[in-house]
Amino acid sequence: MFSYTFSKREKALIGVLVVILLFLLWYQLVFSNVQNQVDDLQTQISDAQENLTIDQTKLTQLSSMQKAIDQYKQLGLSAEAMPSFDNQQNVMNLLNSTLASTTSYTLTFDDLDTSEADIVKRGVTITFGCNTYDEAKAVLLSLQQGPYPCAIDSMNLADTSVKAISTYSNIGSGTSAGTVTSPYAVTAHVIFYEKSS
Repeated sequence: MFSYTFSKREKALIGVLVVILLFLLWYQLVFSNVQNQVDDLQTQISDAQENLTIDQTKLTQLSSMQKAIDQYKQLGLSAEAMPSFDNQQNVMNLLNSTLASTTSYTLTFDDLDTSEADIVKRGVTITFGCNTYDEAKAVLLSLQQGPYPCAIDSMNLADTSVKAISTYSNIGSGTSAGTVTSPYAVTAHVIFYEKSS
């Protein structure tokens, strides 16, 4: 047979090659797989942390909404279903009945705002006169707590004797105009909400 004796140098080179091959084998079979598993676990941890943050944000929002609901319940308010578009006649009836107790009023309707998906905003500027601060407050609260969802986004109350020419229309009674003196003049912008679909 073939009998060859390796020199010390050749044995050292073969030993180094064996060590390099073992290292490459370990790197490919063990280290790469472990590193891939670590990367996968880090990705899962990152995803879980993102989901936890999202869930905590949702929980905070739900808690905030529940507090708002509880506050409304304490004030005696109840949630109302949003009416479907076109609710103008009902809004007019509500405004007419609510403002009937005032000394005079005018209504100016904005163009419909359909910028939000599935929601129509019907803005109206209401100017009315009344005899006391409590009457003004009662009118605005009546609108805010009425059967149709709305928001009063601006309001101005003038505590002076105001001479105002007012024109208003009551259903079936025609138009009335005249000069009315009221110690309080109120201007408010109210937005009524309706479902567009």
